Amino acid sequence: MRDCIFDSPANVGSLTNSILTGVTNFGAVTFYNCVTNSSSTGFYQTAGSGSYYLADNSLYRNAGTTNISPGLLSDLRAKTTYPPIVTTFQVITNDWTLFPQAQRDNDAIDLGFHYDPIDFAFQQVVIRNATFSVLPGTT
Repeated sequence: MRDCIFDSPANVGSLTNSILTGVTNFGAVTFYNCVTNSSSTGFYQTAGSGSYYLADNSLYRNAGTTNISPGLLSDLRAKTTYPPIVTTFQVITNDWTLFPQAQRDNDAIDLGFHYDPIDFAFQQVVIRNATFSVLPGTT
């Protein structure tokens, strides 16, 4: 969560396993296993249009609690905080095999936003005289 203002008594609630950067005036919010910081520097990396993937070697990987609803925990285990490999403006002439590389959060839960997994993203890529294989489970 970023750039939010919790400053009204009506903003009562709780957050678990969250990262809040650039947030002021939290109001009556209870935090469970959360991190807050005045700046987002060093917390995130961007890939494509996703701006809140955890930074490489983040301290917040595997830092979450599993003390959440079983349904939410199951949903998070199918999502990721790792960015896709982005390839743009290339002519590919070698054989490629794509595989699930954006680690799904099926170990200890990460803090922060969890994306639907995207392993690879391509923009204006041409495949010429090459075999392009996609293994099962790759997005």
